[in-house]
Amino acid sequence: MPQKMDADIKTPSPLQIGGKRDLAAYESWRENVLVGASSQIPVNWVEISDHLNLTTDERGAIRSSCSARNFALYRTRSDVTPAGLAAMARQLGLVQFDRPPLAGTDGISRIAASETDHEANFIPFSNKALTWHTDGYYATGPESVQSFVLHCVCRATTGGENALLDPRIAYIRLRQDDPEHIEALMRQDALTIPAHIANGREIRPAVTGPVFSVRANGHLHTRYTARKRHVVWAEDRLIDRARDALAEILRDDPGITRHVFAAGEGIICNNILHDRTAFEDQDASGSNRILYRARFRDRVLDT
Repeated sequence: MPQKMDADIKTPSPLQIGGKRDLAAYESWRENVLVGASSQIPVNWVEISDHLNLTTDERGAIRSSCSARNFALYRTRSDVTPAGLAAMARQLGLVQFDRPPLAGTDGISRIAASETDHEANFIPFSNKALTWHTDGYYATGPESVQSFVLHCVCRATTGGENALLDPRIAYIRLRQDDPEHIEALMRQDALTIPAHIANGREIRPAVTGPVFSVRANGHLHTRYTARKRHVVWAEDRLIDRARDALAEILRDDPGITRHVFAAGEGIICNNILHDRTAFEDQDASGSNRILYRARFRDRVLDT
């Protein structure tokens, strides 16, 4: 039997649909999100002098951007090691590592096109395109991924562009189109990720839960993947409609930011929706696309 995710919310929220709705509270939340997003267009990059010792202004700029649109883009002036990435994250309140199977013992994953069959079976560790998703969409309850940091060590020769979208924008667009979309995607049986079985052994049980939920701290949590394989959606007309509407938003919404990260650049975010185009490593110098990724069960502090 699939493991069902526990609902996080303990008290009524304006982000929930059904029953007695607090429309005034929702409109206030919606306005704050849209104003914050519009104030960050074009995206303001945070220039970091020393990632091991962020200044008050640098921390403030990162938190401000994460509050406004749930992510901050940054550039560093010095080389960043996995240990340095963890040190930078700690200064932003990110300390509870999520440790996926291919992460190192330090909790940091080295994202590159792998030549080993085991790693290449995981799409992030190949040069194939990654469809829209949030990280850790197979996780449950307190183990849910709340944030991640992605740092570019070396860019690909061609391709490897990321698209980024604040899930709150997707929620607002869907609710404006039809509140039934939100009601469908908040169902506890909306999306099931089947168990991960390797060599006849269950590595992770099947997980069933909503796409959108509200955590006890009032923040919207999003769990989504556009993958078509190893994903089971509830068989329901309203869920089909909501999925199609979300796919349309992710196709060309004006709130989407697209960027090919260069060496020294990265993103700190509260687990936003994102994708990646396919890429090629064909540089004569032998340089290959490498990124460091750290996932956390914390949100960026004060966002």
